[in-house]
Amino acid sequence: MLARRAALVLALAILAAGPARAAEPVTLYMQGWWGGLKGADIQFTIDEENGGWQSRFAIRGAGMVRWLTKLEAEAGGHGKLGPGGDQPDSYTQHVVSNKSERTVELAFRGDPPTGSRISDRETYIDPTQQARDPENVPDLPEAQRRDTMDPIAAILSLGHRAVTGDKHFTLPVYDGRRRFDLEVTVTGPNHHGLLGTQTNTIDAVAIVHPIGGFKPYHMKLWTNAKFDVYLDPNRGLPLQISSSSFIAAAVLTTKAVCPGQTSCIPADK
Repeated sequence: MLARRAALVLALAILAAGPARAAEPVTLYMQGWWGGLKGADIQFTIDEENGGWQSRFAIRGAGMVRWLTKLEAEAGGHGKLGPGGDQPDSYTQHVVSNKSERTVELAFRGDPPTGSRISDRETYIDPTQQARDPENVPDLPEAQRRDTMDPIAAILSLGHRAVTGDKHFTLPVYDGRRRFDLEVTVTGPNHHGLLGTQTNTIDAVAIVHPIGGFKPYHMKLWTNAKFDVYLDPNRGLPLQISSSSFIAAAVLTTKAVCPGQTSCIPADK
């Protein structure tokens, strides 16, 4: 439970501030902090070319989070770039913890794109905890999956729209089990003390509105959860994302940006 919640919080934090279109691959190295303690090391790569994009993010638990959960997660997706926005084709997610290992594969087809779960496999370390077989859990109704995007496509769309001047918009997200709207309000240019200097930013607030696939407890936890987002005004890259809507404050901070690279791990991390 803790591993999955930590992964979802960190993934949504990433989702709440994505990069705009780039002329070459770019990788971010980020650190996630949970209740004042370091919780994760994250690498996030976007590669766009020939009218399409592919992306990958990898999360590795750190400190107490890793000791408690053994958390490691990867996700990736690809899609098309177009005047109507970033259209996903496929999305995969693989999460490993000390409780279970889960792999999800999604496809998005049609116009508007409708998300469909190709597979959802979860294996528990303790077989007695296998309360359900994800392959046999019905997918969400088609109406909830229609005109949606995966978390990776939402990353691209949020960053692009914020930098190009959109002030208020909603991103409909489907991750294979859960469906939620991310309501984004861009509050304008600002500046903050980040990475040891006063830095110009584009600030935004992202509010989560659960639609389907949430257990009652999680529905209460995520309803109206708020993320404060600071973006680089030139490229739309996330500089800092924070939320106080959960049991402990969550903060995600970019420590390094590596243009033209698919790996970005500072020696002094």
